[in-house]
Amino acid sequence: MVRKAFKLAINTPLDLLRAGIVSLDPVLLRTELFASHRVRERQFITDMLPKGGVGAEIGVFTGMFSTVLLDRACPREIYFVDVWWKEFGPRYPDWGRYTDRGRLGTKTAYRAAAKRIAKHAGDARVELLVDYSAKFLAELPDHYLDWAYLDTSHSYEQTLEEVSLLQKKLKPGGILVGDDWNESPGHHHYGLSQAVNEVLASGGFRLIGLYPSKQWAIATS
Repeated sequence: MVRKAFKLAINTPLDLLRAGIVSLDPVLLRTELFASHRVRERQFITDMLPKGGVGAEIGVFTGMFSTVLLDRACPREIYFVDVWWKEFGPRYPDWGRYTDRGRLGTKTAYRAAAKRIAKHAGDARVELLVDYSAKFLAELPDHYLDWAYLDTSHSYEQTLEEVSLLQKKLKPGGILVGDDWNESPGHHHYGLSQAVNEVLASGGFRLIGLYPSKQWAIATS
């Protein structure tokens, strides 16, 4: 237990330093120092993404993982989509340390993401959108994306809608990767694995693999 606690205490500040400290807002600093965002633990999944492609991160929060997608996937075009205040109003719900017990402002998170994305964008064409995932995807041309990273509510209903839409919006062989895979009934992220498995069973996607740090990857058939 001591080793695990020490690892988290070291990794979280390193993740923050790599992404960039973009605000001295004490609430934001607390959420990013004392909640594990598993940025380095997840970054290996980006190596599956085709370099120089068109991508989307759906579920951005404060943009810590956005910087990894930009730096490692090197997209020529990328969309960053999150609901921020459109869904939650001025402050996030109490998600424990992740939102500093409901003290974190949605516009504070957005501004942090915007600054980080601008810093790491390089030559990529970037769009940062405050919108619902289904609305964004429905308006995107079919077979447009080379890849997408999905990290939204993880509910069954929302994930099923998102993955079903992405089946049309990804190019043939396009890759969908995401966070928080859990197959334990009763877990609050169980709905995600249910929805993805349902779409896999329908033949719209094929499984690439399930990986450490709750990562998963599928590809359009």
